[in-house]
Amino acid sequence: MCEGIIYTNQALVQKVYFAHPKATLAAKCTDGSLQQVIWGRRESEPGLLPVGGWANHRALKQGRWDRFFPLNVKIVASEFMVKEPSTGLSNWYSLNPTQFIHGIIAREEGEQRLYIVTIQAELGSFEGAWPRVLNESK
Repeated sequence: MCEGIIYTNQALVQKVYFAHPKATLAAKCTDGSLQQVIWGRRESEPGLLPVGGWANHRALKQGRWDRFFPLNVKIVASEFMVKEPSTGLSNWYSLNPTQFIHGIIAREEGEQRLYIVTIQAELGSFEGAWPRVLNESK
């Protein structure tokens, strides 16, 4: 599960962890605009959007997020952190400049939050939810 993101915002390197209640990420929308959006919802936070910071890609394709009017975005990141489910150890992974993390902005009654789209992955010893990393289309 992706629990941390590193990105550069106006020449400042930002390290963001989902556990932080005020965590925001930079999302590039289809019109090219960049928005800072709250990353998911924690159990202690009020709201109508799903608890957590992740949206399963299969669930999106099946329409289970449709009631939240998901807007596809590109999450700006140079690195992301994933915790190994079996050991709890954290590992950081780098992205190249042409890659981004697929995200959605979910909306409900004036509330909007950003969720990282995940896929099920088996990579070496890792097995679990992995952020959906895509290449920038030209």
